[in-house]
Amino acid sequence: MFGLNPGIGRASRNFYRNVFALAAFAVFAAALLTDSPICFAAAAAFGALSRTAVKKNWKTPAIAGRLPWLTRKM
Repeated sequence: MFGLNPGIGRASRNFYRNVFALAAFAVFAAALLTDSPICFAAAAAFGALSRTAVKKNWKTPAIAGRLPWLTRKM
């Protein structure tokens, strides 16, 4: 456990990062099951959107209050 801060939870505060990461894993699982190149490309696109949300610091929308399991408390 090198470099980990035990005082900080694993969930990110960035709503869009979590949404796109969840979509990427779901589509990647579908891609593995169906062996579809379109699904692999979609999983890569969702992964790129997840990283973009972090780099561009996209703000959490108002609807995030209804989905507390996607973000940790601020």
